Amino acid sequence: WHNTTYSSLGCQPDRHALNFFKAVEEKLTLIRTDDYPCWGLRARLWYAIGLVHRQRHEYFEGSVAFGNAIDLSFRRMAASATGKAFYEVSAARAMALGLGWIHYTEGSLSTAKSLVQAGRRLLADKKERFIGAYVDVIYACISMSANSRDCGVVQEAIQHLTRAHSLFEAGHHDAYRARAANELALAYVRQARNRPEKAMGLLDEAEKRAREVERFGQKEKQVRWSCNAAVVLSRIARARHDWEGAVTEARRALAMATEGQIRFCEIDARIALGEALNEQSKAKEVDAQAQRRALEDAVELFEAALKSATDNVKVESVLHLHLARCNLRMRQLGRAIWHYERAKEMSTYNENAFVQGLANDIGQELSAATEDFHVPFDLDGTGDPENELKRFKGWLTTWAAAKVTHGDAGVRNTVGRAAALLRISQAQFHRWRANAKLAPIDYRRGARR
Repeated sequence: WHNTTYSSLGCQPDRHALNFFKAVEEKLTLIRTDDYPCWGLRARLWYAIGLVHRQRHEYFEGSVAFGNAIDLSFRRMAASATGKAFYEVSAARAMALGLGWIHYTEGSLSTAKSLVQAGRRLLADKKERFIGAYVDVIYACISMSANSRDCGVVQEAIQHLTRAHSLFEAGHHDAYRARAANELALAYVRQARNRPEKAMGLLDEAEKRAREVERFGQKEKQVRWSCNAAVVLSRIARARHDWEGAVTEARRALAMATEGQIRFCEIDARIALGEALNEQSKAKEVDAQAQRRALEDAVELFEAALKSATDNVKVESVLHLHLARCNLRMRQLGRAIWHYERAKEMSTYNENAFVQGLANDIGQELSAATEDFHVPFDLDGTGDPENELKRFKGWLTTWAAAKVTHGDAGVRNTVGRAAALLRISQAQFHRWRANAKLAPIDYRRGARR
């Protein structure tokens, strides 16, 4: 009954399925006894509740439900050897497809991997081909997320996903096949980034799988899958430098997600559209005004997504990093640093290689942008603030002279240009250097006298 109800109400999950399952749980509290505690039935029930929460991206509630399912499955196994294999499968599903998937989605890859491996061990001697293959799909996703820039790891994941996809296709398990196809599309996009010399063929394979997901969503009237496909198609277009196509697909995904009121699909679509606009603004044919407008639109999209993503550390980190990069390009250095620091604070909880790589790249960009503001001297230990101020002003004159000459000391009127940069008079410029006991710079040529 719970599988039938989940299939009819839960695939596009709503409160009807959830309310039904919780009503059954309440009824079970009335009929269970010490002799018949209903552990096995309740384990299956809590797994179904967890599935609905997972599909609704209510990960805390989902974790609680899957935890209950695991606990009850093991209680049932301890109580009787009868049906032990069935409840080992029940525990394995809740570990791998439930908690494992949630931890993977949130970027806790070590925990996710441990849960999936535990599930695989419980399934090792079972004839559960579909569940076993779906667990392999999740394991491949975890491996790629932890090592997305490793060609070997991504290729191995593609092989696992391809085998699982073939099994689901042969067994006419369309929902699992759609999941495998979606992950295959993302894997091919990753590998295209790793292997640019083979990018064209890899991206063609990615599009083939994304179109398969799109057809499944249309056939089953499941907006979630249609949104997933459009987001992947947007990223494929970006990888092909088709900026217009990337923007169009992302807007399509956002329109579907907004109409269907699917929160996490809206977040994904806003991220994809913001990424596409950010990339589009870099195109040579885009003028300065259009570039600024695209960046402002991207910031607005990322900020709107951030407001909705406060329950997922990985997604929050990505959004803070995107906002840091956009604000840096808009020369809003303070805001860029603020968002970058927020992302770094979350890095302890996020093991996703893409996010870590993005953070490193943006960290380097910020370091280059803020290089001029690092004062390269230590306090002399005198404890005299006035003396330290003199030294600092002296350093500023040296910095300004180097800035306006770009290292060429023979540039004319170095002092005048350096003083103008500091917004002080030339006489004050010379006083600052003298007070710091620095050699004067020639008024006309820039060479020190």
